[in-house]
Amino acid sequence: MNQTKTMPNAVLVAAKGFADALRLLSQRYDFVLTNPSFLGRGRMCDELRAFVGRSLLRSPA
Repeated sequence: MNQTKTMPNAVLVAAKGFADALRLLSQRYDFVLTNPSFLGRGRMCDELRAFVGRSLLRSPA
């Protein structure tokens, strides 16, 4: 394989990935950290309860 032909493609892919990362990192985010298994479903907001219901596997206590 001719390295001179593949190198520009690799550089373009890396540059696009870097640009995408910069775009994502320049935005504002809300971050909530909790341990759902200790919080209890009764104390979760509706959005967290729905996320936990969709995302976490049900396991015996």
